[in-house]
Amino acid sequence: MRVRTTILLALVLLVLGLLYYASEAKRQRDAGRGEAERKVLAFQPDDVEELTVEKAGERVIARRAGESWVLVAPVRTAGDARAIEGLLAYVARLRKERTIDNPGRLAEFGLEPPGIKFTLKPRKGAPVTLLLGDQSPMGEFVFARLEGDASVFLAPAALRSELSRSPYTRELRDKSLVAFDEAKVDEVLIERRDTTIRLRKVSGEGWQIHSPFQAPADPSVVEDLLWKLRHNTLSEFVDEEAPDLRRYGLNRPDIRVLLTEEGGRERRTVLLKRAGAGRLAAWTEPRRTVGYLNDQLLSDFSLEPSRLEDRRLLRFEAHALTSITLKRGETVIELRRRGEAWHITAPTSAEADGLALQNIVSALAFVRFREVVSEQARDGARYGLVPPEREIVLRKQDGTEIATVRVGRREGDRRYAALGGAPRIYAVPADAFDKVAADVEGLRKKGPGEIMNELYGPGGGRK
Repeated sequence: MRVRTTILLALVLLVLGLLYYASEAKRQRDAGRGEAERKVLAFQPDDVEELTVEKAGERVIARRAGESWVLVAPVRTAGDARAIEGLLAYVARLRKERTIDNPGRLAEFGLEPPGIKFTLKPRKGAPVTLLLGDQSPMGEFVFARLEGDASVFLAPAALRSELSRSPYTRELRDKSLVAFDEAKVDEVLIERRDTTIRLRKVSGEGWQIHSPFQAPADPSVVEDLLWKLRHNTLSEFVDEEAPDLRRYGLNRPDIRVLLTEEGGRERRTVLLKRAGAGRLAAWTEPRRTVGYLNDQLLSDFSLEPSRLEDRRLLRFEAHALTSITLKRGETVIELRRRGEAWHITAPTSAEADGLALQNIVSALAFVRFREVVSEQARDGARYGLVPPEREIVLRKQDGTEIATVRVGRREGDRRYAALGGAPRIYAVPADAFDKVAADVEGLRKKGPGEIMNELYGPGGGRK
Protein backbone atom coordinates (compact mmCIF):
# COMPACT_ATOMS: atom_id res chain seq x y z
CA MET A 1 0.00 0.00 0.00
CA ARG A 2 2.75 2.42 0.95
CA VAL A 3 4.67 1.67 -2.24
CA ARG A 4 1.61 2.34 -4.43
CA THR A 5 0.89 5.60 -2.58
CA THR A 6 4.48 6.75 -3.07
CA ILE A 7 4.31 5.97 -6.80
CA LEU A 8 1.03 7.88 -7.17
CA LEU A 9 2.45 10.89 -5.36
CA ALA A 10 5.53 10.80 -7.61
CA LEU A 11 3.34 10.71 -10.72
CA VAL A 12 1.26 13.63 -9.44
CA LEU A 13 4.42 15.68 -8.81
CA LEU A 14 5.75 14.78 -12.25
CA VAL A 15 2.49 15.89 -13.93
CA LEU A 16 2.46 19.12 -11.92
CA GLY A 17 6.09 19.77 -12.87
CA LEU A 18 5.36 19.24 -16.58
CA LEU A 19 2.33 21.52 -16.40
CA TYR A 20 4.41 24.23 -14.67
CA TYR A 21 7.19 23.90 -17.24
CA ALA A 22 4.72 24.16 -20.15
CA SER A 23 3.02 27.16 -18.53
CA GLU A 24 6.33 28.94 -17.88
CA ALA A 25 7.56 28.25 -21.42
CA LYS A 26 4.32 29.70 -22.84
CA ARG A 27 4.61 32.73 -20.55
CA GLN A 28 8.16 33.38 -21.74
CA ARG A 29 7.16 32.97 -25.40
CA ASP A 30 4.28 35.37 -24.90
CA ALA A 31 6.59 37.81 -23.11
CA GLY A 32 9.06 37.59 -26.00
CA ARG A 33 6.32 38.23 -28.53
CA GLY A 34 5.00 41.08 -26.42
CA GLU A 35 8.46 42.69 -26.20
CA ALA A 36 8.91 42.41 -29.98
CA GLU A 37 5.44 43.89 -30.54
CA ARG A 38 6.25 46.83 -28.25
CA LYS A 39 9.29 47.78 -30.33
CA VAL A 40 8.89 50.54 -32.90
CA LEU A 41 10.94 48.36 -35.27
CA ALA A 42 11.96 44.80 -34.41
CA PHE A 43 15.39 44.20 -35.96
CA GLN A 44 19.05 43.51 -35.17
CA PRO A 45 21.34 46.42 -36.17
CA ASP A 46 24.07 44.05 -37.38
CA ASP A 47 21.63 42.46 -39.84
CA VAL A 48 20.86 45.71 -41.66
CA GLU A 49 22.40 45.95 -45.14
CA GLU A 50 20.86 49.26 -46.20
CA LEU A 51 18.88 52.12 -44.76
CA THR A 52 16.93 54.86 -46.52
CA VAL A 53 15.61 58.17 -45.17
CA GLU A 54 13.04 59.89 -47.41
CA LYS A 55 11.46 63.25 -46.73
CA ALA A 56 10.52 66.41 -48.61
CA GLY A 57 13.31 67.26 -51.05
CA GLU A 58 15.76 64.61 -49.85
CA ARG A 59 16.41 60.90 -50.18
CA VAL A 60 19.46 59.46 -48.43
CA ILE A 61 20.59 55.87 -48.92
CA ALA A 62 23.40 54.28 -46.88
CA ARG A 63 24.70 50.82 -47.72
CA ARG A 64 26.95 48.53 -45.71
CA ALA A 65 30.31 47.77 -47.35
CA GLY A 66 32.15 45.15 -45.27
CA GLU A 67 33.15 46.84 -42.00
CA SER A 68 32.29 50.31 -43.29
CA TRP A 69 29.35 52.19 -44.83
CA VAL A 70 28.95 54.18 -48.06
CA LEU A 71 26.31 56.67 -49.11
CA VAL A 72 24.93 55.86 -52.56
CA ALA A 73 22.39 58.72 -52.78
CA PRO A 74 22.14 61.65 -53.18
CA VAL A 75 25.96 61.53 -53.57
CA ARG A 76 28.30 58.59 -53.59
CA THR A 77 30.77 59.03 -50.77
CA ALA A 78 32.07 57.39 -47.62
CA GLY A 79 29.57 57.08 -44.78
CA ASP A 80 30.14 57.87 -41.11
CA ALA A 81 30.03 54.34 -39.64
CA ARG A 82 29.76 55.58 -36.07
CA ALA A 83 26.80 57.86 -36.88
CA ILE A 84 24.97 55.21 -38.94
CA GLU A 85 25.45 52.41 -36.44
CA GLY A 86 24.51 54.78 -33.63
CA LEU A 87 21.26 55.61 -35.44
CA LEU A 88 20.44 51.91 -35.93
CA ALA A 89 21.18 51.13 -32.27
CA TYR A 90 18.98 54.05 -31.18
CA VAL A 91 16.01 53.00 -33.35
CA ALA A 92 16.33 49.37 -32.19
CA ARG A 93 15.80 50.50 -28.58
CA LEU A 94 12.66 52.58 -29.21
CA ARG A 95 9.34 51.35 -27.78
CA LYS A 96 5.75 52.12 -28.78
CA GLU A 97 3.74 54.11 -26.27
CA ARG A 98 0.23 53.29 -27.45
CA THR A 99 -1.40 51.58 -30.46
CA ILE A 100 -4.56 52.71 -32.26
CA ASP A 101 -6.00 49.67 -34.06
CA ASN A 102 -8.72 51.52 -36.03
CA PRO A 103 -7.23 54.94 -36.74
CA GLY A 104 -9.69 56.01 -39.45
CA ARG A 105 -8.33 58.67 -41.81
CA LEU A 106 -4.52 58.52 -41.82
CA ALA A 107 -4.30 62.14 -43.01
CA GLU A 108 -5.50 63.25 -39.57
CA PHE A 109 -2.26 61.80 -38.12
CA GLY A 110 -0.05 63.31 -40.80
CA LEU A 111 0.49 59.84 -42.29
CA GLU A 112 -1.14 60.31 -45.68
CA PRO A 113 1.28 61.24 -47.02
CA PRO A 114 3.84 60.64 -44.25
CA GLY A 115 6.38 63.32 -43.43
CA ILE A 116 9.28 60.87 -43.22
CA LYS A 117 9.90 57.35 -44.49
CA PHE A 118 12.58 55.26 -42.77
CA THR A 119 13.34 51.96 -44.52
CA LEU A 120 15.63 49.15 -43.37
CA LYS A 121 16.75 46.39 -45.72
CA PRO A 122 18.05 43.31 -43.83
CA ARG A 123 20.48 40.71 -45.18
CA LYS A 124 17.60 38.27 -45.42
CA GLY A 125 13.92 38.96 -45.71
CA ALA A 126 11.84 41.83 -46.99
CA PRO A 127 12.55 45.51 -46.28
CA VAL A 128 10.52 47.19 -43.53
CA THR A 129 9.43 50.84 -43.71
CA LEU A 130 8.49 53.05 -40.79
CA LEU A 131 6.25 56.03 -41.63
CA LEU A 132 6.31 59.10 -39.39
CA GLY A 133 3.58 61.74 -39.28
CA ASP A 134 2.62 64.62 -37.02
CA GLN A 135 3.57 65.10 -33.41
CA SER A 136 1.01 64.27 -30.71
CA PRO A 137 -0.84 67.23 -29.13
CA MET A 138 1.57 67.39 -26.17
CA GLY A 139 4.58 67.08 -28.46
CA GLU A 140 6.13 64.14 -26.61
CA PHE A 141 5.33 61.56 -29.28
CA VAL A 142 4.90 61.25 -33.02
CA PHE A 143 2.20 59.30 -34.87
CA ALA A 144 3.72 56.39 -36.77
CA ARG A 145 2.86 53.19 -38.56
CA LEU A 146 4.56 50.40 -40.47
CA GLU A 147 3.99 50.36 -44.21
CA GLY A 148 1.39 47.66 -44.96
CA ASP A 149 -0.04 47.76 -41.43
CA ALA A 150 -3.32 49.64 -40.81
CA SER A 151 -2.71 50.38 -37.11
CA VAL A 152 -1.17 53.65 -35.89
CA PHE A 153 1.03 53.92 -32.81
CA LEU A 154 2.87 56.55 -30.83
CA ALA A 155 6.67 56.62 -31.10
CA PRO A 156 9.12 58.94 -29.29
CA ALA A 157 9.14 62.38 -30.94
CA ALA A 158 12.95 62.42 -30.66
CA LEU A 159 13.09 60.04 -33.64
CA ARG A 160 11.25 62.53 -35.84
CA SER A 161 13.52 65.33 -34.61
CA GLU A 162 16.60 63.24 -35.47
CA LEU A 163 15.45 62.31 -38.97
CA SER A 164 14.19 65.86 -39.68
CA ARG A 165 17.70 67.31 -39.62
CA SER A 166 18.50 68.84 -42.97
CA PRO A 167 20.36 68.04 -45.03
CA TYR A 168 20.39 64.55 -43.56
CA THR A 169 23.16 63.59 -45.98
CA ARG A 170 25.52 65.57 -43.78
CA GLU A 171 24.48 63.59 -40.69
CA LEU A 172 25.39 60.23 -42.26
CA ARG A 173 28.37 61.02 -44.47
CA ASP A 174 32.01 60.81 -43.43
CA LYS A 175 32.90 64.40 -42.53
CA SER A 176 36.62 63.83 -42.02
CA LEU A 177 38.85 66.10 -44.07
CA VAL A 178 40.95 63.22 -45.35
CA ALA A 179 40.98 59.51 -44.49
CA PHE A 180 44.30 57.70 -44.02
CA ASP A 181 46.09 55.34 -41.66
CA GLU A 182 48.48 57.40 -39.57
CA ALA A 183 50.69 54.37 -38.85
CA LYS A 184 51.23 53.71 -42.57
CA VAL A 185 52.31 57.24 -43.55
CA ASP A 186 56.03 57.28 -44.34
CA GLU A 187 56.44 60.65 -46.08
CA VAL A 188 54.89 64.08 -45.54
CA LEU A 189 55.39 67.03 -47.91
CA ILE A 190 54.19 70.47 -46.75
CA GLU A 191 54.39 73.15 -49.43
CA ARG A 192 53.91 76.77 -48.41
CA ARG A 193 54.69 80.07 -50.07
CA ASP A 194 57.60 80.66 -47.69
CA THR A 195 59.12 77.17 -47.59
CA THR A 196 58.82 73.47 -48.38
CA ILE A 197 59.09 70.90 -45.61
CA ARG A 198 59.76 67.24 -46.40
CA LEU A 199 59.60 64.56 -43.70
CA ARG A 200 60.43 60.90 -44.17
CA LYS A 201 60.13 57.93 -41.86
CA VAL A 202 63.34 55.92 -42.03
CA SER A 203 63.42 52.32 -40.82
CA GLY A 204 65.34 52.08 -37.55
CA GLU A 205 65.71 55.86 -37.27
CA GLY A 206 62.17 57.18 -37.15
CA TRP A 207 61.06 60.48 -38.65
CA GLN A 208 63.72 62.61 -40.32
CA ILE A 209 63.62 66.16 -41.71
CA HIS A 210 64.98 66.19 -45.29
CA SER A 211 64.05 69.76 -46.22
CA PRO A 212 64.66 72.69 -45.68
CA PHE A 213 67.47 71.21 -43.56
CA GLN A 214 68.44 67.70 -42.48
CA ALA A 215 67.95 66.62 -38.88
CA PRO A 216 66.05 64.05 -36.80
CA ALA A 217 62.39 65.03 -36.44
CA ASP A 218 60.50 65.02 -33.16
CA PRO A 219 58.10 62.07 -33.55
CA SER A 220 55.56 63.60 -31.16
CA VAL A 221 55.31 66.79 -33.25
CA VAL A 222 54.98 64.88 -36.55
CA GLU A 223 52.39 62.49 -35.09
CA ASP A 224 50.46 65.46 -33.67
CA LEU A 225 50.28 67.06 -37.14
CA LEU A 226 49.06 63.81 -38.69
CA TRP A 227 46.50 63.36 -35.92
CA LYS A 228 45.12 66.88 -36.49
CA LEU A 229 44.92 66.31 -40.24
CA ARG A 230 43.17 62.95 -39.80
CA HIS A 231 40.67 64.13 -37.18
CA ASN A 232 39.68 67.49 -38.65
CA THR A 233 36.14 67.54 -39.99
CA LEU A 234 34.43 69.58 -42.67
CA SER A 235 31.61 71.78 -41.39
CA GLU A 236 30.15 72.28 -44.85
CA PHE A 237 30.34 70.58 -48.25
CA VAL A 238 30.00 73.10 -51.06
CA ASP A 239 31.07 71.39 -54.28
CA GLU A 240 30.82 67.65 -54.79
CA GLU A 241 31.94 66.74 -58.28
CA ALA A 242 34.71 68.10 -60.52
CA PRO A 243 34.86 71.49 -58.75
CA ASP A 244 36.54 74.48 -60.35
CA LEU A 245 39.35 75.08 -57.86
CA ARG A 246 39.85 78.66 -59.11
CA ARG A 247 36.41 79.55 -57.75
CA TYR A 248 37.69 78.91 -54.20
CA GLY A 249 41.28 80.10 -54.72
CA LEU A 250 42.47 76.50 -54.34
CA ASN A 251 44.41 76.64 -57.61
CA ARG A 252 46.86 78.73 -55.54
CA PRO A 253 46.48 77.25 -52.05
CA ASP A 254 48.08 78.67 -48.92
CA ILE A 255 49.24 75.16 -48.02
CA ARG A 256 49.48 71.91 -49.94
CA VAL A 257 50.00 68.70 -47.98
CA LEU A 258 50.96 65.46 -49.71
CA LEU A 259 50.88 62.21 -47.70
CA THR A 260 52.55 59.05 -48.96
CA GLU A 261 51.77 55.64 -47.49
CA GLU A 262 53.82 52.44 -47.69
CA GLY A 263 56.50 53.73 -50.04
CA GLY A 264 54.12 55.32 -52.54
CA ARG A 265 51.36 52.70 -52.72
CA GLU A 266 48.83 55.28 -51.51
CA ARG A 267 48.87 59.07 -51.87
CA ARG A 268 46.64 61.72 -50.34
CA THR A 269 46.59 65.41 -51.26
CA VAL A 270 45.10 68.24 -49.19
CA LEU A 271 44.80 71.84 -50.41
CA LEU A 272 43.99 74.59 -47.90
CA LYS A 273 43.06 78.21 -48.64
CA ARG A 274 41.89 80.89 -46.24
CA ALA A 275 38.26 81.73 -47.03
CA GLY A 276 37.33 84.67 -44.84
CA ALA A 277 37.40 85.04 -41.08
CA GLY A 278 37.69 81.81 -39.16
CA ARG A 279 37.44 79.27 -41.96
CA LEU A 280 39.35 77.50 -44.71
CA ALA A 281 38.34 76.15 -48.08
CA ALA A 282 39.71 72.63 -48.53
CA TRP A 283 40.00 70.14 -51.36
CA THR A 284 41.28 66.62 -50.98
CA GLU A 285 42.25 63.81 -53.30
CA PRO A 286 41.08 61.12 -53.88
CA ARG A 287 37.75 62.45 -52.53
CA ARG A 288 37.87 65.52 -54.85
CA THR A 289 35.31 67.47 -52.84
CA VAL A 290 35.46 71.12 -51.74
CA GLY A 291 34.34 71.97 -48.23
CA TYR A 292 34.90 74.39 -45.38
CA LEU A 293 36.51 73.85 -41.98
CA ASN A 294 37.89 75.82 -39.05
CA ASP A 295 41.05 77.77 -39.89
CA GLN A 296 43.07 76.36 -36.96
CA LEU A 297 44.59 73.75 -39.26
CA LEU A 298 46.26 76.51 -41.28
CA SER A 299 48.00 77.72 -38.12
CA ASP A 300 49.01 74.17 -37.20
CA PHE A 301 50.72 73.62 -40.55
CA SER A 302 52.33 77.09 -40.59
CA LEU A 303 54.82 76.13 -37.88
CA GLU A 304 58.48 76.99 -38.29
CA PRO A 305 60.52 74.07 -39.69
CA SER A 306 62.75 74.23 -36.60
CA ARG A 307 59.71 73.27 -34.47
CA LEU A 308 59.78 69.86 -36.15
CA GLU A 309 63.34 69.14 -35.12
CA ASP A 310 63.77 66.48 -32.47
CA ARG A 311 64.82 68.63 -29.53
CA ARG A 312 65.14 65.84 -27.02
CA LEU A 313 68.46 66.33 -25.32
CA LEU A 314 68.68 62.59 -24.62
CA ARG A 315 67.36 59.64 -26.62
CA PHE A 316 67.19 56.40 -24.68
CA GLU A 317 64.86 53.54 -23.90
CA ALA A 318 63.98 53.50 -20.20
CA HIS A 319 63.96 49.68 -20.10
CA ALA A 320 67.59 49.59 -21.32
CA LEU A 321 68.78 51.90 -18.53
CA THR A 322 70.35 49.98 -15.64
CA SER A 323 72.92 52.38 -14.17
CA ILE A 324 72.90 56.10 -13.30
CA THR A 325 75.84 58.07 -11.92
CA LEU A 326 75.20 61.50 -10.41
CA LYS A 327 78.23 63.74 -9.84
CA ARG A 328 78.14 67.10 -8.10
CA GLY A 329 81.41 68.54 -6.89
CA GLU A 330 83.08 65.85 -4.79
CA THR A 331 79.85 63.91 -4.31
CA VAL A 332 79.35 60.83 -6.50
CA ILE A 333 76.19 58.73 -6.23
CA GLU A 334 75.94 55.38 -8.03
CA LEU A 335 72.55 53.83 -8.72
CA ARG A 336 71.91 50.37 -10.18
CA ARG A 337 68.75 48.60 -11.22
CA ARG A 338 68.31 44.95 -10.23
CA GLY A 339 65.18 43.57 -11.79
CA GLU A 340 62.53 46.22 -11.23
CA ALA A 341 64.12 47.73 -8.10
CA TRP A 342 66.79 50.43 -7.93
CA HIS A 343 69.59 50.45 -5.34
CA ILE A 344 72.16 52.98 -4.18
CA THR A 345 75.61 51.36 -4.46
CA ALA A 346 77.81 54.38 -3.63
CA PRO A 347 78.74 56.20 -1.46
CA THR A 348 76.64 53.86 0.69
CA SER A 349 74.52 50.79 0.09
CA ALA A 350 70.74 51.15 0.39
CA GLU A 351 67.49 50.52 -1.45
CA ALA A 352 66.51 53.52 -3.58
CA ASP A 353 63.10 55.17 -3.57
CA GLY A 354 61.29 53.91 -6.70
CA LEU A 355 59.30 57.12 -7.18
CA ALA A 356 62.41 59.30 -6.92
CA LEU A 357 64.16 57.20 -9.58
CA GLN A 358 61.08 57.27 -11.79
CA ASN A 359 61.08 61.07 -11.53
CA ILE A 360 64.76 61.20 -12.54
CA VAL A 361 64.30 58.95 -15.59
CA SER A 362 61.15 60.83 -16.69
CA ALA A 363 62.81 64.22 -16.22
CA LEU A 364 65.79 63.20 -18.33
CA ALA A 365 63.60 61.71 -21.06
CA PHE A 366 61.55 64.91 -21.37
CA VAL A 367 64.34 67.49 -21.46
CA ARG A 368 64.02 69.56 -24.67
CA PHE A 369 66.67 72.04 -25.74
CA ARG A 370 65.53 75.51 -26.82
CA GLU A 371 68.46 76.29 -29.05
CA VAL A 372 72.09 75.50 -29.80
CA VAL A 373 74.11 78.38 -28.36
CA SER A 374 77.56 77.26 -29.49
CA GLU A 375 79.31 74.64 -31.61
CA GLN A 376 82.71 75.45 -30.06
CA ALA A 377 84.17 73.40 -27.21
CA ARG A 378 86.25 76.39 -26.13
CA ASP A 379 83.04 78.17 -25.08
CA GLY A 380 82.44 75.58 -22.35
CA ALA A 381 83.86 77.73 -19.55
CA ARG A 382 81.69 80.65 -20.62
CA TYR A 383 78.56 78.56 -20.04
CA GLY A 384 79.68 76.99 -16.76
CA LEU A 385 80.64 73.62 -18.30
CA VAL A 386 84.36 73.62 -17.48
CA PRO A 387 84.08 72.22 -14.95
CA PRO A 388 80.35 71.46 -15.04
CA GLU A 389 78.13 72.07 -12.03
CA ARG A 390 77.08 68.41 -12.23
CA GLU A 391 77.29 65.37 -14.47
CA ILE A 392 74.77 62.62 -15.15
CA VAL A 393 75.99 59.36 -16.71
CA LEU A 394 73.56 56.74 -18.05
CA ARG A 395 74.67 53.16 -18.83
CA LYS A 396 73.25 49.86 -20.06
CA GLN A 397 73.50 46.46 -18.34
CA ASP A 398 76.87 45.65 -19.95
CA GLY A 399 78.35 48.97 -18.87
CA THR A 400 78.02 50.58 -22.29
CA GLU A 401 77.51 54.31 -21.93
CA ILE A 402 74.18 55.62 -23.23
CA ALA A 403 74.97 59.27 -22.58
CA THR A 404 76.77 61.71 -20.32
CA VAL A 405 75.11 65.04 -19.61
CA ARG A 406 77.24 67.95 -18.41
CA VAL A 407 75.10 70.56 -16.70
CA GLY A 408 76.33 74.17 -16.69
CA ARG A 409 75.28 77.39 -15.07
CA ARG A 410 71.81 78.83 -14.83
CA GLU A 411 71.02 82.14 -16.51
CA GLY A 412 67.52 83.57 -16.09
CA ASP A 413 64.97 81.11 -17.45
CA ARG A 414 67.60 78.86 -19.03
CA ARG A 415 70.42 76.55 -18.13
CA TYR A 416 73.25 75.28 -20.33
CA ALA A 417 74.14 71.67 -21.01
CA ALA A 418 76.36 69.54 -23.25
CA LEU A 419 76.59 65.84 -24.07
CA GLY A 420 79.77 63.91 -23.33
CA GLY A 421 82.79 65.42 -25.01
CA ALA A 422 80.81 66.86 -27.93
CA PRO A 423 81.40 70.58 -28.59
CA ARG A 424 77.74 71.54 -29.08
CA ILE A 425 76.26 73.51 -26.18
CA TYR A 426 72.50 73.64 -25.64
CA ALA A 427 70.18 76.02 -23.82
CA VAL A 428 67.49 74.11 -21.88
CA PRO A 429 64.74 75.27 -19.46
CA ALA A 430 66.20 76.40 -16.15
CA ASP A 431 64.28 73.74 -14.22
CA ALA A 432 65.13 70.87 -16.60
CA PHE A 433 67.23 69.01 -14.03
CA ASP A 434 65.51 70.10 -10.80
CA LYS A 435 63.97 66.64 -10.26
CA VAL A 436 67.37 64.96 -10.52
CA ALA A 437 68.21 64.67 -6.81
CA ALA A 438 71.87 65.05 -5.97
CA ASP A 439 71.96 63.75 -2.39
CA VAL A 440 71.61 60.28 -0.92
CA GLU A 441 68.83 61.29 1.47
CA GLY A 442 66.68 62.42 -1.43
CA LEU A 443 67.13 59.04 -3.14
CA ARG A 444 67.04 56.57 -0.25
CA LYS A 445 63.87 54.57 0.38
CA LYS A 446 62.48 55.52 3.77
CA GLY A 447 60.63 53.36 6.26
CA PRO A 448 57.14 54.14 7.63
CA GLY A 449 58.57 55.64 10.83
CA GLU A 450 60.80 58.06 8.96
CA ILE A 451 57.92 59.12 6.72
CA MET A 452 55.72 59.77 9.79
CA ASN A 453 58.51 61.82 11.41
CA GLU A 454 58.87 63.90 8.22
CA LEU A 455 55.12 64.52 8.11
CA TYR A 456 54.38 65.06 11.78
CA GLY A 457 57.77 65.62 13.45
CA PRO A 458 59.23 63.61 16.34
CA GLY A 459 56.55 64.90 18.71
CA GLY A 460 53.64 63.74 16.55
CA GLY A 461 52.38 67.21 15.54
CA ARG A 462 52.00 67.95 11.82
CA LYS A 463 54.77 70.17 10.58
